[in-house]
Amino acid sequence: MFEIGKVYNRQKEIHGVYKGQQYGGISTPKDHPYIFIFTSNAGEEFGYSDGFHPDGTFRYTGEGQEGDMKMEKGNLAIRDHKLNGKEILLFEEFSSGHSKFLGFCDFLDHHIEIRPDKHDQMRNAFIFHLELYSKAEGIKAHTQGEPELL
Repeated sequence: MFEIGKVYNRQKEIHGVYKGQQYGGISTPKDHPYIFIFTSNAGEEFGYSDGFHPDGTFRYTGEGQEGDMKMEKGNLAIRDHKLNGKEILLFEEFSSGHSKFLGFCDFLDHHIEIRPDKHDQMRNAFIFHLELYSKAEGIKAHTQGEPELL
């Protein structure tokens, strides 16, 4: 499996092994119980802005580049991951083609924000509230300092 903090080649070590959509922020390999989500600064011009919130959750922008986001495909997979027996794994772009594994996530909630789409038209965008944790170590990740034991 993946090691927190380790950098992986997205095409070879993630999609080459697990398959799933190779482009975009949400990948849902059909033959594995995982949902891979990828965050980077590259999408900010299209209204995508991810990161840690002061409450310790990770805020992840849903998928959909044009018009209002819909609760389907990758967005639905994130929301219903527990119901479907899938684990969410969060990766952050490290360099071109390489992503750092940040940890496992649980969906807590989501809200809607008005953000621009790829044509700079304002639309409803899903912002997922995710709790980040290390499955293997039983720790919850925080934005400041060392992780705290549960």
